[in-house]
Amino acid sequence: MKIAFDVDVLAKQMDINRMVHQVADWGYKYIEQSPHPRINPFYKHPLFSKECEMQYRKALRETGVEISSFIVVYRWSGPTEEQRRFAVSNWKRMIEIAVDMGVTVINTELSGDPNQQEICNGMWFRSMEELLPIIEREGLRVEIQSHPYDFCELNNETCKEREYERREGGGEGEKNTESGVRTYWMEDPVCVWLRRYGM
Repeated sequence: MKIAFDVDVLAKQMDINRMVHQVADWGYKYIEQSPHPRINPFYKHPLFSKECEMQYRKALRETGVEISSFIVVYRWSGPTEEQRRFAVSNWKRMIEIAVDMGVTVINTELSGDPNQQEICNGMWFRSMEELLPIIEREGLRVEIQSHPYDFCELNNETCKEREYERREGGGEGEKNTESGVRTYWMEDPVCVWLRRYGM
């Protein structure tokens, strides 16, 4: 179990180097990197430049602090197809950043519009079908929590469990247990774990 400090408030007050050192001074070993204007801004394309990455890596080396997870918030549930496509592009770049930084957990929200639940539900599953193979390939864990004004706010508004199965190299109807992914909706607030079978 990792106890991480969410640096949301610090990011608004100080640069990355000072932020990491402050977390270390308070005795934390792990950072949960919430949306940051220079890294993973809300709804927008990730901006993690090489200069920013070098500053972050240097501060982590100096302090021994590690990034336990990233938080991202994108409109991967639409409600428009253009928003969904932009969000999937953002997700793909954020996955690259996480892998490059050695971070295996990404936390996120369902997003969408509670007044357009049907279309947002469909768009979310469409985004998942595109992103799941990448998430699986990179060995990441994505944890999704519902929030107020997401298209789904309570677990009884959607299915209890859905299994995603990938059939790679097997015959029709055969389940590849190494690459399958399960999605769970737990008690409020909704938590979703995307896991490879066997983890």
